[in-house]
Amino acid sequence: MIAVKNVGREESDPKAVVTWFNKAKDRNGMLVQIVKDLKAWCDFKRNKMPSGLAMAILAVNAKEEIVLNEREDISLRDIL
Repeated sequence: MIAVKNVGREESDPKAVVTWFNKAKDRNGMLVQIVKDLKAWCDFKRNKMPSGLAMAILAVNAKEEIVLNEREDISLRDIL
């Protein structure tokens, strides 16, 4: 079960989330590094920032719209 704001609890399958994320990863690990960067940014800001899971989902969804660059700074900019 996972808590959902204003809804209560819903069923959740963590293994399916991990499998989904692993399928979305690129060969050189750029997506993983970008998710780490986003999580670190959230930890730094600490003011009503999305959860790490939400950041991972947002990054994967954004990655589907762009082509990741070999440079981390450019890929992060494009994801944002």
